[in-house]
Amino acid sequence: MIVRHALAAFGLVLFAALAVAQPRPDGKALAGEWVGTWKATTGSTGYLSITVDTVEAENVRGSLYMAVTAPDTQGYYNRDVRFAGVFDGTALRITVPPALFFSMTVMGRSLRGSVQGQQTFGTVDLARTR
Repeated sequence: MIVRHALAAFGLVLFAALAVAQPRPDGKALAGEWVGTWKATTGSTGYLSITVDTVEAENVRGSLYMAVTAPDTQGYYNRDVRFAGVFDGTALRITVPPALFFSMTVMGRSLRGSVQGQQTFGTVDLARTR
């Protein structure tokens, strides 16, 4: 009787684990162009495009263009800049030195998340174009 209950409990735990587990997006599927907007909590908004050139294991490399109407004192706004990122199967995290960070979740053909810089904190909403 105890063995039967233990097996039943194990079966329920296994079933729950399998039901929760979902296939993780393949990092290679990130390759291509993503275009959309960013919006700061202060109300500023602008155009953003991210091009993912290579994905090797969890390492992602490419370029991005972030349009900002304010003068660029950091050297990475209003022009294409190279980036290095990491994809953990769910979230893409991009760092652009010296201090621009993106964290975006893959949602089908969309990337949604946040951007943080020395003068910027807000949201990002991108769609795959190719």
